Amino acid sequence: MRHHITAGGDRMVFLYLDPGSASDAACRARFTAGDRDVLVRHEAEAAILAQAARLSAHSPTEQITTWIAEATGYDATSFTDPRIGVAIRRLLGADQPLPAVLVAEELGLSESRFLRLFRDNAGTSYRRFRLWAQMHRAARALAAGHNLTRAAADGYFASPSHFSTAFHAMFGLTPSALLSGGLTIRCLDPGPTGVPRKSG
Repeated sequence: MRHHITAGGDRMVFLYLDPGSASDAACRARFTAGDRDVLVRHEAEAAILAQAARLSAHSPTEQITTWIAEATGYDATSFTDPRIGVAIRRLLGADQPLPAVLVAEELGLSESRFLRLFRDNAGTSYRRFRLWAQMHRAARALAAGHNLTRAAADGYFASPSHFSTAFHAMFGLTPSALLSGGLTIRCLDPGPTGVPRKSG
């Protein structure tokens, strides 16, 4: 959705949630007004605004993850099916993007059964999570000071333009446009579920 934000302050915080994920659904349930596309009046708005005002590029990881949990109302710590935890760790540690059929075979599952289990446990599709893991790898490269070409390679994108297109589709702007604002990228270590998180 195209949108334009005009703010009078000098700082903003953005939290991107994968559409259809468990954290997205939990966060949406915490808003008390608006419609499907634009929700307003978060039930803990005062608290999350006060906590956000204290966040900075130097905030400890625990402070940031506490804020995310408060904002979303979702703080999963384990998977119903431990095989999905194994699959996610395998995906995050892979040296190339892994097809679902390969991971399913490693777990002794049919591809269709694995994909259903993955969505039920992770709250998003395997394909979307694999792309998120690639973005996380690219973000780590950018946070380390590397250029977009290196970030695309580290994220296993076919080319810098492929990375830029995928980034634009996920976040609504190109990585070069985002970086031109002089922001600080913080890549949080995977939480107990192994799910990587990013904050800007």
